[in-house]
Amino acid sequence: MDTSTMQQPTQQPAPQQAAKKPVWKRWWFWVVVVIVVAALFGGGATQSAKDGDVSSPNAQTQTQQPADGGDTSADASKADDAKDETAKPSGEQDMEGDLNQLHVKIVSAVRSGNDYNGQPTVLVTYEWTNNTDKNNSFAALANPKVFQNGASLDTAIYLDSPEGYDVNSYLTELQAGASGTVTLGYVLEGDSPVTVDVTDLVSWDDSVKVTHTFDLQ
Repeated sequence: MDTSTMQQPTQQPAPQQAAKKPVWKRWWFWVVVVIVVAALFGGGATQSAKDGDVSSPNAQTQTQQPADGGDTSADASKADDAKDETAKPSGEQDMEGDLNQLHVKIVSAVRSGNDYNGQPTVLVTYEWTNNTDKNNSFAALANPKVFQNGASLDTAIYLDSPEGYDVNSYLTELQAGASGTVTLGYVLEGDSPVTVDVTDLVSWDDSVKVTHTFDLQ
C-alpha cells in the first residue's frame, strides 16, 4: 500500500470560547456597588444623628445659661435695692444723725445776748458734714427750726454779735466730705425748754430729722 496516498487525519479546529462580558456588565457587580453606597450613606447618617445627639445637650445648656444669669442679676438688683432702702435715713434721730445730703449734730442751745430789738435769744450750735459730691452750705441743704411751747421761734438779728456767734457760718460753703460749725440765734418767747429740729431743706418726708430738746440755762 502506498502510504503517500494515505490521507492524513484532519485536525478539527479548537472550539472558540465564548467572549467574556466586561465586569461592569455583570449583575453582581452592581449589587456590590449598591451595597457599598448604601453602607456609606447609612454610616454618615448614623454619625450625623450621633453628633446631633451629643450637641443637643450643649445647645440646651447654652440656652439655659442666660436664663440662669438673668435670675442672678435680678436677685442682685433686688439685694442692691434692699441695701439702698436700708441705707436711707428714717424717723427721728436724737441730737445727731444722717439726713439725705448731710450729717448733723445739734451741739448746744444756750441763752445768749439780746437781739437788735432788745429781746432775749437762744444761741444754737450745729456741727455738720457735707455728704454731697460738690460744694454746699448749711443753708442750701438743711432746714433748722427751734420750737418753744409748740410754736416756731424767729431767727434773731444782732446788732452786736454775742460770744460764740458767727454771722457767716450759715452761708459758708464746704467742699464735699468736709465738716464745719454753724451758729444761729432765735428770739425766745419765755423760759420753757426749746426743741431744735433739723430736716432736709427739700424733702417730702419731714419725719426724717435730727432733734433734741434743751432746758434753757
